[in-house]
Amino acid sequence: MGLFTAVTAPSEVEETALAKAVSLAALPRLAFAHSKNQRGFALRREIRANIAPMIDNLLDAWFGAEAQAILRTTAERLKR
Repeated sequence: MGLFTAVTAPSEVEETALAKAVSLAALPRLAFAHSKNQRGFALRREIRANIAPMIDNLLDAWFGAEAQAILRTTAERLKR
């Protein structure tokens, strides 16, 4: 996903972030906007391609025997 592009000392974080912001602001706006949109498009495409298995896995996890046993035990304990 590219959330981290650099590692820097804590004392240099603000200066490094500002320098990065200035360099991004100097890019041509339309080209930068297009690049951001393309990155978002790729992410949305990946989510759409994987959403059904992701939901299936989530439902299996919550409604599977192990999770249901834990939930029943917890519910019984809370009734007391």
